[in-house]
Amino acid sequence: MIATSIKDYLQEQGLSSQLKNLITRALDIVQQQPDAGRYDIEGDQAFVLISTPETEQQEARQAEYHYRYLDVQILLEGAEKLGYGLNLASAEPDANYSASQDITFCKTIS
Repeated sequence: MIATSIKDYLQEQGLSSQLKNLITRALDIVQQQPDAGRYDIEGDQAFVLISTPETEQQEARQAEYHYRYLDVQILLEGAEKLGYGLNLASAEPDANYSASQDITFCKTIS
């Protein structure tokens, strides 16, 4: 996990130049204040999902993980506590895995 701010991500040593470019392009889309939805950056290879979810209590959240995509979270306003774990990185998909959305949920992170 790499945590940085949109003010500092271009100086972040842990991000590749390709990822920095994709984040810049995603932020360009966000600045246009589009409606909620999916916006392609590079077709199915890179896209932005714009949403305005309500923050939930930590106890109500489930951990999520993905097999095909990196999940870059950009919080534009408000506050949120993010957690992460590394043990699931090589796990097989759970029974609740959605291949079409590349997401599965679990109750705990280890």
